[in-house]
Amino acid sequence: DDEVVRAFAPACRGSLYWFSRRQEVAQGAWLRGTELMYTDESGRIEVVGQRSDIPLAGDHNVENVLAAIVVARQGGASWDGIRRGIREFVAVPHRLEWVADVADVSFYNDSIATSPARSMAGAASFQRPVILLAGGYDKQLNYEQWAHYLKGAIKGLVLLGQSGPLLESAVKRICGPDLPFAMARVQTLEQALMQAISWAAAGDVVLLSPACASFDQYKNYEERGEHFRRLVKAMGSPAALPAGPRSAGDHGEQNRI
Repeated sequence: DDEVVRAFAPACRGSLYWFSRRQEVAQGAWLRGTELMYTDESGRIEVVGQRSDIPLAGDHNVENVLAAIVVARQGGASWDGIRRGIREFVAVPHRLEWVADVADVSFYNDSIATSPARSMAGAASFQRPVILLAGGYDKQLNYEQWAHYLKGAIKGLVLLGQSGPLLESAVKRICGPDLPFAMARVQTLEQALMQAISWAAAGDVVLLSPACASFDQYKNYEERGEHFRRLVKAMGSPAALPAGPRSAGDHGEQNRI
C-alpha cells in the first residue's frame, strides 16, 4: 500500500509476496472487508481469520499481522498455527499496551512512540474519543503534521515535560486560536494523568503516546511507560499516586488553554 516501497518490486530477485490492507494481491496476504485472506502461488485463496481475531489496536497492526502471515507461511507454519499465533499474541510492553479500564475509561501505554509519526499511528488506532498525553524530550523533529492530524482526531491533549511549550506552539499555529479539542500544559506525568481523568467520560481512551523522547524526566521510554502503568494502577486512591524519577515534588504550574 506504500507507493515508495511498491516501487522496489522490479529489483526483487526472489519470490515476491505482497501484503495489503486495501486491495487483493496476486500472491500474499490481504484484507477483504473484515477477513484476513491469503493467496498462494497457485492462486488458491485461503480465509485465514477475522480482523477481530487480532488482539491489537490499530490499522498498522492489521498490516503487521498480514506481513507476519506471509513470513510464517513461507517459513512452513500450518494454518492452525498461524491462526493460533494471531489470536494468542500478547502486546509488547509500551507499544499500545492496554493497562486497565477504570470507570469505563481505557488506559493505554504507548511510551515507545517517541516520534510524531508513531504518536499519530497510536491515536489513529481507536474508534473511541482519545485524550492524548504527549511531550517529553524534544528530538528536534517537525511537529506540524502531527498537530494538523490532531485537529479532528482527539478529544483532549495534555502536554508535559520539556517540549510542552514547543508542542503547544505548533498546535496553536496549525489549529488556530479556536481549538477543536481541550488542551492543557503541565509538567509531570502525574499531573497529565489527573488532567486527562478530569476530562474523561465513559467510553473514552486515555493514551500515553508522547511523540517525544523521555530523557527530560526518565532514563528511557521503558521507565516512563512503567511509571504510567503504576499511576494508572494506583488511581483508586489519588493520594497513593507514586512519584516518578526526577519528578517528585516538581509539579510546576498548570497552564490551561
